[in-house]
Amino acid sequence: MKRFFTIFSILLISSCTIYAGDYFGEDKKTGELNLYSRLKYETINSEEKLIKVDYVTEKNFQQSKIQSAFLGKEMLLVKKYRTDFFESNYVEADRDARLLNNSLDPKIKKGMRKKLFAHLTYNGEDYRLINAYRNFYYMLKNDGSVYGKMIRIKDDYAELLSDTFTLSSKIKFLPVIEKRRTSTQPINSMSVTYNGIAQNQIILNYMTYYLGSANSGNFQTIHVPNKPGNIMVGGAAIRILNANNQKIDFIVLQEPRI
Repeated sequence: MKRFFTIFSILLISSCTIYAGDYFGEDKKTGELNLYSRLKYETINSEEKLIKVDYVTEKNFQQSKIQSAFLGKEMLLVKKYRTDFFESNYVEADRDARLLNNSLDPKIKKGMRKKLFAHLTYNGEDYRLINAYRNFYYMLKNDGSVYGKMIRIKDDYAELLSDTFTLSSKIKFLPVIEKRRTSTQPINSMSVTYNGIAQNQIILNYMTYYLGSANSGNFQTIHVPNKPGNIMVGGAAIRILNANNQKIDFIVLQEPRI
């Protein structure tokens, strides 16, 4: 009878505490019933973010200056590159630490970085969660210090375990921003190549390229009279000074637009 009353009392307490957000769970190793609190949490988007895009243009000529190009070489060559700048938010351990009274014993090394997983509110205080081991998480206070109980993520809830733990040092996880940038191959380019003289005509090869475009580029052979004068090629204004089958002398009056 006494045993039945004890079991009945536990069930009665359990039914009351469930309403309050506290639960009894059975420890599979010891068979004991451990009390834990079930909390709602909101995940934090810790994915890398694109914060800025820059474009850099490279060219092989100078405007308003006399230049020469030999047979088969580019008179004009313009390339535009895209550079993407990314940021990632982490927290970083400011010293070594380990758990003193927990069989998991996930060691923490100074400089170890963790992504923020979620945040939750417990007893009116805000905490952020970082992974400790499998589905167990540390609770970080606003100053980066570690709360003395661990969270277990299960289904859509965060379970605050009743057992406390102690770390070997007063470690803090401090915010760190990691930056990265990547440069693409040219997204746009244009070139004007000198291809000699035929039948008293200057032969120029004009080519454009657009990265990711369905119409990825254009190639055109242009013939102009072999005499001094101004011509337009791909939006560029060029003044021809002299040309033969070895080289061409010219001035770029207006740069092409790509």
